[in-house]
Parts: sequence; C-alpha cells; structure tokens
Amino acid sequence: MDEGTTNAPSAWSAATGTMIQNSNILSFPSGASVLPKPGTYAQSDAGAAWTDYVFSTTIRSNDDDALGVMFRLQDSSNYYRFSWDQQRPSRRLVKQLGGSFTLLAEDPVPYVSGQVYNLEITVDGATIEVRIDGVLILSAIDGDLASGTIALYSWGNQGSEFDNILVEPVG
Repeated sequence: MDEGTTNAPSAWSAATGTMIQNSNILSFPSGASVLPKPGTYAQSDAGAAWTDYVFSTTIRSNDDDALGVMFRLQDSSNYYRFSWDQQRPSRRLVKQLGGSFTLLAEDPVPYVSGQVYNLEITVDGATIEVRIDGVLILSAIDGDLASGTIALYSWGNQGSEFDNILVEPVG
C-alpha cells in the first residue's frame, strides 16, 4: 500500500527470502515532530480478527530514514505503528484512529545503519510493548484498536529489510 507521493511507487521484493523495500517513497512534511509520515507498507492478508499476539521480525536498514511495523491494522486509517528513524533520532509508537494520529510513546534513540535488530511487538488487551533485542524500550496502554493484522512499514527508507517474520498468540 503506497501512501507516500514523492519517489513513488514502492519497490517491495522478497526474491531472496527477505522482504526488502528499495524505493525512497515518502510524503512531506518530514520534520521530526510530524506523526503521520505516509510512506509505504506491505500488509498481511491474514489476521483481520487477530487480537492478542506477539509479532516479531528482524529489521535492518542501509538508509537513514524510518522503518518499522504496523499492528492491529484494520484499514489505512486505523492502526498502531512502531517506527524507528536514524536521521530524526526517534523510536516512536503511534496510533491512527479514524485518520487522527496520537503519540503513545517515544524516545530519541537512532538505529545504526546496517545493523540487524530483533523487533518484537506484544499486544495483550490494552497493553502494547515494544522490545528491541529482548529489551523493553516502549510501552503504552491503549484499548482503542482491539484486533487487526500486521504490516511492514517504510518511510523515505531506500533499503528497509525485514526477515524472520512471525506472529504467535500471547500465552
């Protein structure tokens, strides 16, 4: 799903077994405080009724812009998103509900280009937890979106890589 209008279209590929996004698709404004950041995402066709789950993947970027994941994704206007940006140092958890964005949690930590990270998102009732390499980095309590599928997300990141994608029930 391409939402960005600059440098479109996206260029998703899984030819090597790793999901890679190779275009620089984004939309402006691009300031650090901007929450929407429309880029592109690759959505799973399964999972519309998924409620409580652990979503894990390895991520890596050879660029310096945002990459991340979306979860409890119901449609293009209702989801949670974790994104990580090196150029605008941030790890950010946001919610889009009915087209309006809300910041749930963030910290000013950039990723290191070329480094592989293990990302894990746990959604259990209203509790949301984000772990990097097994360490809890962000959490929030928000029950607005109780179910939905997953997606891989990229904004202005020509070199987003996702591998070892797994969704398991909490428990």
